[in-house]
Amino acid sequence: MAYNRTGSPASVLTRVARLYYEHGLTHAEIAEILGVSRVKVTRMLTEARRQGIVEIRVHGGTGTFTELESSLVHRQGLRDAWVVPSSSDTDRLRMSLGIGGAHSLRALLAPKMTVGVNQSRTVAAILPALRNENPVDADFVPVSGSRGGVGGAKAHYTTEAMARAFDCGAHHLPAPVLASSAQTAAVLRAEAEIAETLALAARADLLIVGVGTLEDNHLAHMGELSARDIESLRKKGVVGDMSSRLFDADGRPVALSVDDRVIALTLDEHRAIPMRGAIAGGPAKREALKAAARGGLYNVLVTDSDTGAWLVEHT
Repeated sequence: MAYNRTGSPASVLTRVARLYYEHGLTHAEIAEILGVSRVKVTRMLTEARRQGIVEIRVHGGTGTFTELESSLVHRQGLRDAWVVPSSSDTDRLRMSLGIGGAHSLRALLAPKMTVGVNQSRTVAAILPALRNENPVDADFVPVSGSRGGVGGAKAHYTTEAMARAFDCGAHHLPAPVLASSAQTAAVLRAEAEIAETLALAARADLLIVGVGTLEDNHLAHMGELSARDIESLRKKGVVGDMSSRLFDADGRPVALSVDDRVIALTLDEHRAIPMRGAIAGGPAKREALKAAARGGLYNVLVTDSDTGAWLVEHT
C-alpha cells in the first residue's frame, strides 16, 4: 500500500532522506513505500542534498583528485588547488565548485585576515556549502560594487553571507559596479565610505574571485558590450574577465571606454593581494583560466577535473 505523501515538499524530502540515510532502505524499497518510481526517489535525494536537508562530510585531508591538484600546483606555480568532479550540467558543476570553494575557504581563512570577495555566481555558490562553521576573527569586504536589479549574484550579499557563516565582520560598498557616467563614478569613489572600503579591499590578504569570459561577463550582461564590441575585443585578444575588468591571453588588462565607470579593484590591485583564489570551471572558462594564471591573477585555484587536466596539458 502506497504511503500517504501529504505534507510540505521539504517534509517529504526529509522523510525520503531519513529512510535512505538513517534506516538504510534501498531506492526500490522507498519507491514502494511512497508509491513513486525509483528515478523519482533518486531525484528527491539529490534535491535533499541541494537544499541542505542532508549534509555529508568526509573527514580527512586527502582530496578526491590529489594527483591532479599537485600537478596544477606544479605546472601553474600555485600555492594550492582544489579539484571537484566535472559535469555537463551547469547547475551541478556550479554546486560542486561551490563545495570546493567552501573547502578552500575553510583551509585558507585565518584570524585577523581580510578577505576580498567579487561579484560572481560561482563565488556565490560557496554559500550553500557553508554550514556550522567555526567562528573566525576576520573581515570580509567586496572588491567591486554590485549589479542592480532582481536576481543574480550581488557582491554585497555574497560578502555579508560569507561573513555571517564564520561570525566575521562585513564591510559594505554602497555603489554600483558600473556607474552611469565617468563623472558619477569619480564622485562615488571620492565618497569617504566607498574610498575606505576600496582601500581596505586592495589591502586584503585573501581574494575569492570568479573568472568570466569575453562573452559571459557582467559588462555584457548589462548591455555594455554589443555583439560588434565583443567581436572587436576578440580580435584584440581579449579572453577573460575578472571583476568587470577584461584581460588578454597573457592576463594583461585591456582598456575599455567604460573602465572609468567601473567601481572595482583594478587587475593590478587584484594581483597585489597575497593569496588570490579563483573559482571557475567548464570548457568555456579554460582559455580565461589559462590566461589569468599566466598573468598572475590567481595563485589558488578551485576548478573541475576536466578543466584541471586541460590546464595541466596546456600550461
